[in-house]
Amino acid sequence: MDFPKVTIGIPVYNEESNISATLDSLLQQDYKNYEILISDNNSTDKTVQIIEEYKKKHDNIKILYNNVNQGALENWNHLIRNAQSEYFMIAGSHDLISKNYVSSLISSLGNNSKAVLAYAKTVWIDEHDNNLNIPCGYVDTSGFDQIRRFNLVFYCNQHALYGLYRLSDLKKTRMQTPVFASGAILLNELSLIGDFVVNTKAIWYRRTNRNVETKEQRLSRYYRNLFTKKKIRVFPFLKVFIYYLSIPFLKNRLSIPKRILLFFNIFFLYILRYHYDLFIGDFVSIIRRTFKIRT
Repeated sequence: MDFPKVTIGIPVYNEESNISATLDSLLQQDYKNYEILISDNNSTDKTVQIIEEYKKKHDNIKILYNNVNQGALENWNHLIRNAQSEYFMIAGSHDLISKNYVSSLISSLGNNSKAVLAYAKTVWIDEHDNNLNIPCGYVDTSGFDQIRRFNLVFYCNQHALYGLYRLSDLKKTRMQTPVFASGAILLNELSLIGDFVVNTKAIWYRRTNRNVETKEQRLSRYYRNLFTKKKIRVFPFLKVFIYYLSIPFLKNRLSIPKRILLFFNIFFLYILRYHYDLFIGDFVSIIRRTFKIRT
C-alpha cells in the first residue's frame, strides 16, 4: 500500500504548558509516513528545550528556529515554504487530534481527486481536556461550482484551516496575508481551486486557552500576535475588504465573466456581512484608541 508523505507543521511560540501533549497526540498517529516540522517563533519560555528533547527521541521531528519573532502569520508561511511532501497540515501548538486523523483525511482526499482540502469534526476542550460540548458547523463543497464553493466557505467558520491540504494547491494561494482575517482569505482562495471535504470519523480537539473577548479585545490581540512588526490598526475591515476584492484578479481557473461575477459577489457579500464593522466599527475603533476609551 502506498503511503504518500505528510508534513505536519506546528507554528509555536511560548507553549511550554501544552506542546508536550500536542506532540504526544501527533506521534500516536496510525499513519505510516509523516514528519513533524516545528517552527519556533523565538520562544522565551521552555518551549525550545521541550521540543529539542522530543527531537532527540523521534527521527521524524525537525525544528526550524526564528532568531526574531516573525509574527504568527509569517510563521505559518515559513512552515508551508519549508514543507517537502505531497500533503501538508497545520497542528495548533495547544491542540490534540485523534489517532486516525491523518489516515482518515488522506483517505478522503484519495476518494475525491478534485478535493484540495479535507478536514475533521471539531470538539472544543478546556485546559484539562474536558469536552465543552460547543456545537460546531462544517461545510462540504463537493459538487458545487466555484462561486457557490466560495460563498459556502465565506459564511462558514475557519476550522478547515487545520485540515489536510494538497501542498501543491495550497502553494497556489497567497498563503497567510498581512491582514487579521488572513485565514478566511486563504480558505476562500483555495475554494476556487477545488473541493473541501469533511471526514467526521477524524476529530480535531481544539483547546480554548483564553477568556471571552469583546470584538475590540480580539482585534487588539490579533494585531499583537499575528504580524511581523507592529502595525497601526487603521481601518482593519477596509483592508480585509480590499484583499477580498483582489481575489478575482489572482491566477486561478476563472473565466473573465466569472471573475467579474465573483468581484461583485464578494462586494455585496462582504458589505452584507460586515456593513457595521466596515462603515461604523472601523471609525469607532479609531476614536476609542485615540481617546483611550476602554471596552
